[in-house]
Order: sequence, then C-alpha cells, then structure tokens
Amino acid sequence: MDEYVKHVIFAILGGIVTWICQKIANRKRFLRYTVNTAQLGFSTQDELFGDIKIIWNDTHLSNVHFSRVEIQNTSGRDLEKFTFTVYSGEETNMLVDAKFILGSTKIFNWSEAFSETIKLSEGKELDSHQIHTWRHNREYMVPVFNRGETLQVQMLSTGGASGALFVDTRTKGIHMKHQAQVAEIHGVPVTITLPLGILLAALLTCLLVLAGWNDWLTSTTVMLIGLFAQSIAAFFYKVIIWPLRLID
Repeated sequence: MDEYVKHVIFAILGGIVTWICQKIANRKRFLRYTVNTAQLGFSTQDELFGDIKIIWNDTHLSNVHFSRVEIQNTSGRDLEKFTFTVYSGEETNMLVDAKFILGSTKIFNWSEAFSETIKLSEGKELDSHQIHTWRHNREYMVPVFNRGETLQVQMLSTGGASGALFVDTRTKGIHMKHQAQVAEIHGVPVTITLPLGILLAALLTCLLVLAGWNDWLTSTTVMLIGLFAQSIAAFFYKVIIWPLRLID
C-alpha cells in the first residue's frame, strides 16, 4: 500500500513538473519598447522677425521631429533574425533613420523584404506604393539580438502634431509591449516599487511589533525601513517576483 501511495505521489509531482516546464517553454515572450519624440523645429512666417523655413531634399517641411525608439530584449533568450517594424500614421512622414545596438559596435539594417520593396529599378523612379511604404513603414532585421541588449532606432519625421511612431514584430513567439517612460529604482519602475514598498514596510513593522522589540529600537528600525522602502521593494521584486513570471 505504501509503495502504491509513493508511486501516485511521484506521478502527481511528475505531472506538475511537466506542466510547469510546458508553461515555461510555450509562454508568450514580450519585448519592451519605448518611443521618445521631440520637435526639433517648425516653419513659420513672421513679418517682423522674418521667416523660418525647413527644407529637406528641396522640399519645404512644416516641422521636423526627432524620435528615439528603443527595444529591450526581455524575452530571456537570444533571438536570431529578429525582425521588427517601425511605422507611423498617415499624418506623419518618416524621413531618415539610424540604427544600432546600445553599448556595442554591432549595427543592423533593413530587412531583405523591405529593401526589395523600395528597390529602384534602373531607369525608373519610385512609384506611389514605394513612396508610401518609405514614408510610413520601415522593417529591420537584427541577425543576433542577445538577451538583455537594447537596440535603438533614431528617426527624423515630419507632419503631424506629435510625430508618433509605433513598433510591431512578425518574429514567431515574440510580442511587443509598449512601456511608458517612468522613473526606476534599481531598474524596477516606481509604479511597482512604491506600492510594494509600502506593503513590505507595513508587514515588517507588524513583525517587529509582534516580536516584542522595545519602542526605541522599533522606531529606529521602522524609520530606516521607510527610508529604504522602495529599494527593499526593488530587490524583493527581482529576487522573488521576477522568477515567478517565467510561468506566466
């Protein structure tokens, strides 16, 4: 009977381990990206102080925006032939770009499919489809995008009030997730460390009171916990919470 129970328990544990491994292997992998855009200048007419004109390739522009798109490999694995797209709405026209991986000498280029799309045939000019694609869609291919690396695309654009750009990917098993720019504590957003820090500080304070520490020592310890609550929360998140995300 004991041997039978032992086999059942091991079978259940084996099933749980298998389920966890399958969840880890088949989970959705997200890459975080941010887009920061600033207006560099705009054209205007002023009878008193004079006109301001922005000209690109002999074309007058209403304004010029500078955008910095960054994608961080938070998937937990190295990616080969990572393909992604930076695109804009109809009101924004993309101009020139620069692309590289931060902290390294590696660069990447447009994808082969995109290069073929805008390829200029000998003796011909770009047609309307190619011009529209160039203005509103750029596809890039990174041969090797290692875990933890961050790539950056710098873009000049014109038109539209905000110069908004967006990111997507057709790489299998990868999903793009926009991340708003927020302050971070030890690499963890304050939107996480602030509430988590308050919760941990409250729990630690309750434990100190239940432990029967004297008032002076408890007050001093609670004050120190309050001062470093967000740092404590950041380390707690990295050590305890982050591994649990592997099975999400």
